[in-house]
Amino acid sequence: MNAKQAIYGLLSVVGLVLTWMYNLRYIEESSGGFDALHFFAQGFVNSAGSSITVDLLITVLAVPLFLLMRKRHLAAAREAA
Repeated sequence: MNAKQAIYGLLSVVGLVLTWMYNLRYIEESSGGFDALHFFAQGFVNSAGSSITVDLLITVLAVPLFLLMRKRHLAAAREAA
């Protein structure tokens, strides 16, 4: 494993742990249930929350599209070689 893989791995684990820490806290605060619509709406309770929520939504949409286009580009380059 090289340094880049170790950093990606560490960031992935930290992101997973911190995200679930807050998810579980949210579930606990909402009487043990999870309402996806309410959860999503909570991202827009103020301007700061709205900013990060919209940023994350755009990222969630843009990254898969980028990866799909990159995959097609690499496949076309392999076929041409």
